[in-house]
Amino acid sequence: MSSRERLRRLIIAAGALVAANIALAVACDGWRLHQQLLAANEREMRNLAAALASGTARSVQAADVLLRDTAAWYEAGGRFEDEAAIHAGLAARSLEVPQLNSITIVDRSGLQRYRSDAAAEALGDVSGRGYFVRQRDQPDAGFVIQSVPTRSGRTPALILSRALRRPDGSFDGVVSAILTLRELQGGAVTRDERDVLAPWHDEMAIAGVRAATALLAVLFTVVAVLHQLRRIDAGEQALRESQERYALAMDAADEGCIEWVIPAGPAFVSSKWRWLHGLDEHHPLGTIEDLKRSVRLHAEDVKAVCVAIDRHLEGGTPGVDVEYRVLHPDGSWKWVHSRGRCFRHGQNAPLRLFLASHGIDARKEAEASRSALQMRTQEDRRMEALGTLAGGIAHDFNNLLGAILGFAGMARQLVEEGSPVRRHIDRVLQAASRARSIVQRLLQFSRSGETGKSPVNFQRVVEEVVVIHSPALPAGVSVETRLHAPDAAVAGDAAQLYQVVANLYTNAIQAVGTAGQVRLVLRLAQVEATQALLHGELTSGRYVRLDVEDSGPGMLPDTAVRIFEPFFTTRGPGEGTGLGLWVVHGIVSDAAGAIDVQSGAGAGTRISVWLPVAAPGDPARTEPPATHRGQGELILVVDDEPLLVELAVEQLTELGYAALAYTSSREALQAFLDAPAKVDLVLTDEKMPELSGSELVAAIRARGYDLPVIIMSGNVTAGLEERARALGIGELLRKPLSDEAMAAALARWVRPKSRP
Repeated sequence: MSSRERLRRLIIAAGALVAANIALAVACDGWRLHQQLLAANEREMRNLAAALASGTARSVQAADVLLRDTAAWYEAGGRFEDEAAIHAGLAARSLEVPQLNSITIVDRSGLQRYRSDAAAEALGDVSGRGYFVRQRDQPDAGFVIQSVPTRSGRTPALILSRALRRPDGSFDGVVSAILTLRELQGGAVTRDERDVLAPWHDEMAIAGVRAATALLAVLFTVVAVLHQLRRIDAGEQALRESQERYALAMDAADEGCIEWVIPAGPAFVSSKWRWLHGLDEHHPLGTIEDLKRSVRLHAEDVKAVCVAIDRHLEGGTPGVDVEYRVLHPDGSWKWVHSRGRCFRHGQNAPLRLFLASHGIDARKEAEASRSALQMRTQEDRRMEALGTLAGGIAHDFNNLLGAILGFAGMARQLVEEGSPVRRHIDRVLQAASRARSIVQRLLQFSRSGETGKSPVNFQRVVEEVVVIHSPALPAGVSVETRLHAPDAAVAGDAAQLYQVVANLYTNAIQAVGTAGQVRLVLRLAQVEATQALLHGELTSGRYVRLDVEDSGPGMLPDTAVRIFEPFFTTRGPGEGTGLGLWVVHGIVSDAAGAIDVQSGAGAGTRISVWLPVAAPGDPARTEPPATHRGQGELILVVDDEPLLVELAVEQLTELGYAALAYTSSREALQAFLDAPAKVDLVLTDEKMPELSGSELVAAIRARGYDLPVIIMSGNVTAGLEERARALGIGELLRKPLSDEAMAAALARWVRPKSRP
């Protein structure tokens, strides 16, 4: 310590000692007089204490009413308002009970979230306070009062609290208020005490004048002595500011910093700050204009940066905090985050601006990845909802198409071949068959994840598609295949996998038009880490990858994202349904695969399908069933669609069976129970409004009847198959039914019996 510093401290200590003696003398005299006055009025104070107790009870009751009202407001909808509105609501309510210090809302974890005087002090954690623990752990605690000291520790206070509840009754936090004894004393004791101590105040005022005169003399002496030291102090202050500036620059060296003297220009610019902003060490930065010309900001960020700095310099914000993109000499854009504040002189005008900057490319990339993941999740949910809707619509259309195909087929048999009516019926059947294929696509998409799967040799499927479709290629279109996965197989349905390849292949051919090239590349690929594609995500493992490329006009990015949406098509009216690629998306998703699209205007298109590799296998092949006829056996037919019931009756009659038909499953159950011995087989639809087909069978089985059952459905799912096995159902038939399929199924399950 220097001698000047010791001298200054000695002078200050001596002056303080004299001042303390003067103050002590005045304090002792004041204390003695104060005690005399208090002793004389002790009895009156006891009476006032009783009045205070009564006032306290009223204040506590008023606080309880306010807490109940605040809890009801917050639980009824206040929690959904924005933060400013909640603070304003609490502040308005705190005015209703002036004795309350503040009202606070604490969340279920103990963190203070909102308070009526939010600007007074920082919010904190009260999870360890007794009142919070009791409200959280005792649902019937009700109104809880806890005595605690205030933050100053000098004034006792009461914390009054009530629990907040969610709509289901669970604990959601605490609303509390602080009631200090000083606030309660304001109206009862303070006024009377002022009157009692009025003589003491007068005496202390006179003593204070005497003491102030003496203290001023001491202060004048000390100031006079220290006056000579001020010039040295000013020099030391300037030195300390220089040292602080140097320390700030060193602390920010890892980020990059700049100190800008507002009138003159930059006082310090670190090397890293220059690097972050694409400037070399020799780039001149003499004025603000030099800085604006040198730092090449992204056009979308210029306004934000200027507004952030200008508002802070004008005093509108406590500091600068802004993110922006900077163009580097290599042509790349780098994200930069800058924070800082300015130092001001006595008139509050900005004097120096200090900014610290660091690169945030990694964070921006992570945010972009999270955003892409959220978009994929939303897309999956939307596709799932559309699939559910499509399944319901397709079910109803499937029933209508079944009736159209069935009755048209029967009418066709009754019309002479070559007649105009026969041709008209053939056109009806052709149109209905085309509509049925569209409905089957909708049903396939709505049955995501529910189709039966077996190992399928994927390369054979690709070869079969190329062989079948190649004869119809335009003369100017060439097809190149590079298939390098002869033994690879994927788990799925052979017909659906064929549909995936066929849709992509025909779309590529249509994209090139009358002249161009289509290439199919099939190979095995190993994925080492999780990888996100445009539609779906790949986990680590072995995949078979099919690339379908065309030399067509390509697509814009917005179109490439939408091509797998239902009913979206780039073709003209009547040239496409927009369901082909939608079904492809559903089949690939069911197989735990993913799809990627690479395209650009005038650059062709490549669609890549990734499917996980399974054990080798071949597509299953089924032989068409033979037609069989009945011998008058009685079939109980149940379907909520009257047209299909009528069609089934005529088909059964043509096949030699008798039919007992109902459109109500409950009526059918009662009819069976009235004469169970007469029925040889139950032929029922699955989806019906009263009892579903499986529920109807369960009711029959519960009464001990074990006759054969066949269920018809346009949407045969894995769940339906499982229920059928559990109920002992003989067979599941897919709607619409052909005469051959119905005849074969009935021949397998009808058990002829002798009748009296």
